[in-house]
Amino acid sequence: MAKKTDINFPLDISAILHMGTKLENYSNMFRQDIVLTEEVDPEILQQAVNNLAARFPTIIAGIHSGFFAHSIIPSEEVPKVMPDDSFMAVMSDEEIEECAIRIKYRGRRIAFECFHSISDGYGGFVFLHSLAAEYIHLKHGVSFTASDTLFLPEDPVRAEEVSDDYLRYAKRTGWFADRVKAYRMVKDTGDDPLIHHCTDAVDTELLLSVARRYGVSMTAFLVAVQIYTIFQFQKEDTEENRKSTVRIMVPVDLRRVFPSISVRNFLLYVMPGVKLEYDLTFPELVAEVATQMKELSTPKELLVIMSMNANLQRYWISKAIPLWIKEKIMRFGYSLFGEVSSTMTLSNLGVSMVPDELAPYIESEQSFLTPRLLSGTNCCVNSYGDKTYINATWRGEDTAFEDRFFANLKEFLAKDFK
Repeated sequence: MAKKTDINFPLDISAILHMGTKLENYSNMFRQDIVLTEEVDPEILQQAVNNLAARFPTIIAGIHSGFFAHSIIPSEEVPKVMPDDSFMAVMSDEEIEECAIRIKYRGRRIAFECFHSISDGYGGFVFLHSLAAEYIHLKHGVSFTASDTLFLPEDPVRAEEVSDDYLRYAKRTGWFADRVKAYRMVKDTGDDPLIHHCTDAVDTELLLSVARRYGVSMTAFLVAVQIYTIFQFQKEDTEENRKSTVRIMVPVDLRRVFPSISVRNFLLYVMPGVKLEYDLTFPELVAEVATQMKELSTPKELLVIMSMNANLQRYWISKAIPLWIKEKIMRFGYSLFGEVSSTMTLSNLGVSMVPDELAPYIESEQSFLTPRLLSGTNCCVNSYGDKTYINATWRGEDTAFEDRFFANLKEFLAKDFK
């Protein structure tokens, strides 16, 4: 592994925001799981991590604080794989500095937990698939061919794999976006610090066919189900709160629009919003969500948002402010314009593709997000094989929203469209 002084990568704008909003009891993370067709051998898994460590200098890495800025620095020591006996526990400052990821195992499961300043869902799956391939290579002697989404230990790190592509594509234009407060879901999380989770595996073709019958994408359909469910709770809220817009934060992988193979963060968020008072039928709600998502995610709109964010990073004054002051400013800004601008998140990572040589060894894959601070819940979706995995996470014992969401989804999937 590289020493601390050998290599460092300034944080991208998304990573900076995640660092600035980190609290003692909250760290924005994601988790990705691969379930193999056989029991995981921890010793072989550790060897696979050892072999890949230098190949992923921005993922097997920690985040260090300078006087003016944070930077990603490859970990001095390769992280030890650990039993999967906790689920997305908060990362301490010390853990984030030493190595801001965890690699865990339980039974046939390999789990990758990552602080979001390190990478996004795309980069996470590139790492996890590369790790699984190296593990299978060591255990069964299977050979793999390197690609932009599968890295082999013997290959050199390419500059484009670790680049900050926000700065690569952003234009020196753009200004601050308007952020309006959205309806806030109130969830009783109690004093329980644990993150709970559940997964509903849905037939992908069924989900796609229902979405097509509404004339929309799978993501737009699921966002509409989420808003429909939130409306059911909002109807029981105060008159003032019933007037608030329900707005869903939907991550967009910018690689689908702007070519990139970077395993660092490269995503933005669009936020379709609908008011309860519109009194839309479900088909009308689906159509409205799809229209807004289409308008908000054009290359032009995404470039404007990306440029606005990146220019904040470029301004000389932002580089001259000491880090401790910038973090206070970011936390204050987040309290005004962060989670309050949307009600909930739904992230769809899309179809997970693995090499033909690896597919026989993988039974399923799932992805999870840290529950949001305000709503106490979150939702992440991914597809593998013939299944789409809808993965909910929450804090506390209250599962009313999750139960209602999955019940609504089941009902809409079962509807007869004839």
